[in-house]
Amino acid sequence: MNFNRRLLPLAKERAAEGDLVSRSLVAQTRPHRWVNAKGWFYSTGRLWTAGLPKGKTWARRGRSSAGATAFGEQIINIFETATLKALLADADERKYDLPNPSAKTADLKRTGFYKGTTTFAELYGLSPTFRKVAGKRPDASYAKTVVRWYIAFDRRGLPFQVSSDWSTQGQRKPHSEAGAATEIQAWGPATIIAEPGPGQVAVVRAPAGGLPEFDDMVEVIKAEAPTGTRQ
Repeated sequence: MNFNRRLLPLAKERAAEGDLVSRSLVAQTRPHRWVNAKGWFYSTGRLWTAGLPKGKTWARRGRSSAGATAFGEQIINIFETATLKALLADADERKYDLPNPSAKTADLKRTGFYKGTTTFAELYGLSPTFRKVAGKRPDASYAKTVVRWYIAFDRRGLPFQVSSDWSTQGQRKPHSEAGAATEIQAWGPATIIAEPGPGQVAVVRAPAGGLPEFDDMVEVIKAEAPTGTRQ
């Protein structure tokens, strides 16, 4: 999780004052990993491991689907064919065969992109993954919030960057904004993700110190986006 340089000092200031949400968010600015193996959700990072016994580095948080684990932050799942087709068909802008002289690989010498908007309510109707992440249909506090999305692809048509974000700027003061960018480093054959070894894992039901989870987009959206809506 990255903060705008201008906003990080404010988050740290509020965290120092004891604001639990800010403390939760700041704890996630350090590198952390999520893994789903055999239906179990594992996390590293200070938010979930601060209270672990000595020597334990992974928190087993409970049962979860692989999709809900992988797309908790990046809510656009490009591996859902029907969802992707629907978004691309409704794209606001699309460009193809753009030169990219600074690219380090041949496949990235010519690129393209699609970008557009949807709402959380529309995404809930389109995407089985988002339905799992959201847990239930978006309520009035964020159902019509506008989500901007962007997908860049290489000369073979394979995506190498996916981003999504939302903002309440122009709707409320102070405004809120959040998003996620996923960079795909390479494409290859499917692989099996191994679960962490038993000696590394302890069961954790909630973050230590009473901190709120706030480690996926939906939790942030529900707290921060009551008025950033599209009619």
